[in-house]
Amino acid sequence: MREKIVYRKMADADYQEVLEMVIETWDYREWIEKPLVKPMAEFFLCDLLVASDDVFVAVIDNKVAGIVATSHEQWSRLQYVWQRRQLKALLQLAGFEDKNYIFAQYMETMNIDEELLALSGKKYGGALNLLIVKEGYQGLGIGGKLYKHFYDYLQNLDVKNFYLFTDNSSNFRFYDHKGLHRVNQKNFFWKDEDGKPHKNPEIYYLYEGNII
Repeated sequence: MREKIVYRKMADADYQEVLEMVIETWDYREWIEKPLVKPMAEFFLCDLLVASDDVFVAVIDNKVAGIVATSHEQWSRLQYVWQRRQLKALLQLAGFEDKNYIFAQYMETMNIDEELLALSGKKYGGALNLLIVKEGYQGLGIGGKLYKHFYDYLQNLDVKNFYLFTDNSSNFRFYDHKGLHRVNQKNFFWKDEDGKPHKNPEIYYLYEGNII
């Protein structure tokens, strides 16, 4: 018998499970030194949660199986941008400006999102900040349900359009299937400890969609 799926707002008690889901989804343990895995994943997650007005989770047997985070009114994200700049300044003061250092490169990839948004020259009413379905729970329709919650949330606020960032290491085809439009993209070449770029780039995408 299939376990019942409960959809509800995220609680603080869910945080560690969601953090682990982020680490697993993007294979942090495969490409980041062990001492940096949790702080880097935590910075990424908190960056998105701070920017979000609504965070919803799917729960099966008291375990978090998926999450969706939504924000509306693009320009209210200034606090989120300033927070990132503050961290960059802190890194510079701490002596981590070396571009070969993994966290410095990680910060560069996060800035790519803002570059893509600026290049679009558009203003959007909402954003899909995060959508994850935990491995082992895929194929149950959870992703579709969480996406519908995101869509309905913006629709109830009379938002007309939205955007999202994704990359080629994520399930970006999901958004193609949903009929979203890919606005632009940018390649980023990670570097090894010697500063040599990897052969294949990571590709970052900006998608947009309309609320009908």
